[in-house]
Amino acid sequence: MTLSDHDPQRLPHAGLTAPREPQTPTRIMRIWLALPDWIFRLAGATLLFVFIIPRIPIYFTDFWSSGVWFQPSGSQRILLPWGRLLVDMTYLLMAVGFIFRVRPLSRAARPREILLPLIAACWPFFPWVIKSLGQLTDAMWFPYYNTFMMDPAQWTLPRFLIGSGLIILGNALDVWGYAILVRSFSIVAEARELKTTGPYRLVRHPIYLGQIISQAGVWLCYANAHFIWLGFWLVFVVMQLVRSKIEDEVLSRAFGEEYSVWKRRTFWFV
Repeated sequence: MTLSDHDPQRLPHAGLTAPREPQTPTRIMRIWLALPDWIFRLAGATLLFVFIIPRIPIYFTDFWSSGVWFQPSGSQRILLPWGRLLVDMTYLLMAVGFIFRVRPLSRAARPREILLPLIAACWPFFPWVIKSLGQLTDAMWFPYYNTFMMDPAQWTLPRFLIGSGLIILGNALDVWGYAILVRSFSIVAEARELKTTGPYRLVRHPIYLGQIISQAGVWLCYANAHFIWLGFWLVFVVMQLVRSKIEDEVLSRAFGEEYSVWKRRTFWFV
C-alpha cells in the first residue's frame, strides 16, 4: 500500500499531518475542488491523441528534419532533431501521468497553490500564442512581431549550438524527472508520492531546473537579443523559484520528517 492509498485525514505515517484547508474557499476554489478526477484523465488522453500520436509518423519518415536546423554560409546544414524529440517525450510522459496518476494525499486548495503554477506552466507559450494569433488573423503587425521575436537569419553558429545545447540538456533533465515522477505528476502544488530516486536524489526540483535551462536556450540564444526576452526569461525563473517554495510547503505538510530528511540532502536555489 502506498501513501496515496490512505485517507489524507487519517495518515498513520510518523510526522504526517492532514494539510490545512482554507476555512472559507472562494467560488473559484470551490469549483476547482469539485472537479472530478476524470476531467484530468480526459485532459491527458486529449493531449496524447490530439497532439502526440499525430506527430509519431514524422519520426519514421523524416526524423532528421523534424527539429531545428541551421546552415552556416557555404556549409552543410546542421540538423538537430533531439530537442524536438525530447519535447514530445515530455508531453507524452505528462499525458501518461494525467491518465494514470495516483490519488493525491490532498488537492491544491489555496489560490497561490493553483494560480501561480498554472501561470508559470503556461508562461513560455505566451509569445508563441501571440505569434499564432497574428498568423491566423493575418494581422498587419505579424511580420514585425515574427522578426522581432525570433529571426533565424540572425543566428550564428555559436549562438545556435549554445542554444541547442541548453535546450537539449534542459529537456533531457525534464524527461528524466517526468519519467520518475510520472504517476505523481501534477501542474498545481499537490502531494501524491515523495520521489527520491533518479534526479530527485540530488535536486529537489529537477523538472523546474530543466525548464529554466531549456528556456534560457530559447529566449537568450534563439530569440533576438533584446531586454524584453531577457526580462521574459527572468520572470519565468522567478515564478519557477516561487512555485518551488509553494510546492516545498505542500510536501512538507504532507510528508513531515521524511520530507525534511530528504530536503537536507538535496540541492535547490531557495
